[in-house]
Amino acid sequence: GSLTVTGVTAANAMALAADTRVTSIQLGASESFTTLTAGDYDATKLAKIRNSANSNVSVSVTNVAVASAATVAADANVSSLTLAATTLTAEQYTTAVASKNTTGSLTVTGVTAANAMALAADTRVTSIQLGASESFTTLTAGDYDATKLAKIRNSANSNVSVSVTNVAVASAATVAADANVSSLTLAATTLTAEQYTTAVASKNT
Repeated sequence: GSLTVTGVTAANAMALAADTRVTSIQLGASESFTTLTAGDYDATKLAKIRNSANSNVSVSVTNVAVASAATVAADANVSSLTLAATTLTAEQYTTAVASKNTTGSLTVTGVTAANAMALAADTRVTSIQLGASESFTTLTAGDYDATKLAKIRNSANSNVSVSVTNVAVASAATVAADANVSSLTLAATTLTAEQYTTAVASKNT
């Protein structure tokens, strides 16, 4: 047992890694091992493979099922991954998946209200659906971001409608113009004529 095999081709590395007597595989000098399909991926086998400089390999795994995404992304030998589907649950879309995923236009469902704005910061996530019991009705002006807010939908998959509190008068017109803002409270009670638009007038509480 505990054999090391050197000068291995990339094409043969995973098959050789299936041999439990082989604990380390070193690729040949000209060999490049950078991509695996999800069907070929196996963390135990991958951990045995080292490049020609005897360092761990770093691979991209393609067509990963969303149910496996968190496990694959947690592997230190996986540098990136592409997903087989574009809709995931909040549990499936972990921080590691977020950092390694290269698939865009993702929808994440079952999200908590507390995590929605942070998740919306991920540019690869284009739609966020809240969990059934989640209520997303209020934001502070400091947390408000129109682009992020536009991604968030309630559990019925309709746009959320929020009240924004403590809005600076300089930002009032912009916040009030957002269709996803139902009302706002102002941080000050004096505004210029330019700052006090029709939308501010109708949504100010």
